This record gives sequence, structure tokens and C-alpha cells, in this order.
Amino acid sequence: MNLKTPFRFLEGMRKPSGRDRYRQRIRSIIWAWLGRLPWAIQMNAKLSGVLRVRLNTRDQVICRAIFSTGEWEPNELEFLRATVKPGMVAFDVGANIGVHTLTLARCVGPGGMVHAFEPTAVFETLAYNVHRNGFDPRVRLNHCAVGESDGTGRFLSCRPGSELFTSRGIPLVAEVATGQYVDYPMTTLDAYVRQHGIARIDFLKVDVEGAEDLVLQGCGDLLAGWRIGCIMFELNEVCMANNGRSAAGFLERIRSAGYHLSVIDEDGAFRPVPESLQNRVFNIVATPQPLPFEHGAYGGKTPGLASAV
Repeated sequence: MNLKTPFRFLEGMRKPSGRDRYRQRIRSIIWAWLGRLPWAIQMNAKLSGVLRVRLNTRDQVICRAIFSTGEWEPNELEFLRATVKPGMVAFDVGANIGVHTLTLARCVGPGGMVHAFEPTAVFETLAYNVHRNGFDPRVRLNHCAVGESDGTGRFLSCRPGSELFTSRGIPLVAEVATGQYVDYPMTTLDAYVRQHGIARIDFLKVDVEGAEDLVLQGCGDLLAGWRIGCIMFELNEVCMANNGRSAAGFLERIRSAGYHLSVIDEDGAFRPVPESLQNRVFNIVATPQPLPFEHGAYGGKTPGLASAV
């Protein structure tokens, strides 16, 4: 044992940040232990200190993070809160339990609308979380997938609690796959906005485990008319390759539609998209106007973004 360890621990505990890290670590260990029980436990928690969410101990990723820290992808959520304004129309493709859906619903207010899409069994938890926060009037829930065509899409299913890895190709964490394929109803964004009379999407979030390119194939009309004000998506080169897609080709599709790309870095700053995309995960923002590459550019104010969204 390193004799310096107890002293480092005691030194860290003198600071609020150190005590918070220790508390989060203990809660994370507790959640991991609960996840090994033969039965699932559901409990209520707070997201970002204000939003009510139901957690399931089978989920050792999103729910574990919320239980441990009260947050999930805080840089993304901070960007949402700085970008999405009351009265806007926002879409959440790949909503899972509703972290982004709930945050968007709080941002758009009673005069706005959020359209959430989730094809898997976790849709039940998404619906519960929306209802528990009183957001039913401003959230339209869609129990379906979004892709390149209307009809059905075939997905490789994952174990309960691991729905976030559900994919049209090989899941990022292959061991959580059941080996069974499930056909889910699927729509395109172009068809959906026509059906519901939506002229413009102010904010679009997409996180679909490597099938992001297929989602954008299905909204060519929206992209061509610059009728999507801002797109935020996860870019995982491994997931895209598992889906038989090219990350570079996907980015070129967005650029060719006239959008500018920026990475939300780990420190919450906007950065240019790096040339090498291999074996890394990026949260990328696409806007009709370029964003400033500076630290904290969206910390309460987002220069240049208001006119883009």
C-alpha cells in the first residue's frame, strides 16, 4: 500500500470538491453492487437537481451516473440549456430514459414542443419520467425508431438495462446483446414533420449508436432547406463502422448541406473537428453559422448561435 494514499485522502476530504468525488465514488460502488442482485430495483432520483427521473439498477451506465453524480453528459446538457429557448421545437432521437427529453422540455417551456423517439422497452420509463415532471402537454412521445425510410428497422436487441446499446449493427458492448433481432416501427424525419405539419426543427439531438448517418439520410428535405437550426449528435467511429457506415462520409454529408461542425470538448469548449476520428467518441454540434472556438463559449451566452437556432 502506498503510504501517501491516506494522506492524499485526508487532504482531499478537506475540500468540498474532494468530498463530492468521494461521495460519488461510494455511490457508484453501491450502484454496481445493486446491479449484481438477481432482481432489478427501481428508485426515484433528481437529474440536474430539478428533474425527476426513475432509475433502474439494471442500467449500469446512464442510471449509475445519475445516481452517483446527479448528472449525465453535463456538457451536453449545459449546451442545451444555453441554446434551446422557450417556444422552440426540439427533437430527441434516441431518447432512452429521457435525460435530454426532460432537459429540452424544461427549456422550451409551455409554449414549445419536444418530439421524442425511442423504439426499445425503455420507452416505458421515458413515458413515466415525462409524466412525472408534468411535461405531457409539451412532449410528444413516439415509440418508434428514426431512419432512412418509413416502415420497419431491424435491430439487435440488448439485455434489459442495456437498451442504450441497441443497434442496427454490432453493439458497442457486444456482450450485452441477446443475439435476437427485433423489428421496430421506423419513420423518417422528413415524413414525420410533413405528417405533423412542422415547418422547422429548432434543435435536433441524435444518439443512435452508429446509425446517425441513416437518420440524416431521412431528413434530406429538412437539411436542404436549412430547416434544422442546430444538430447535436454523438460521433462514434467504432459504432458507425459496426453499422457499415463511414464517419468521414457522414460528416461530409452534413458539411455539404451547408452546416459548420464543432466538437464540444471535455472542458465544455468548442473545438474544430479533428482529422483523426479513430477509436474516439465526440459530441458534435452542427449549425448554419460557425461557432466561436473558445473556452466557455456557451456558458450562459452563446455568441452567434441565437441567429442559427
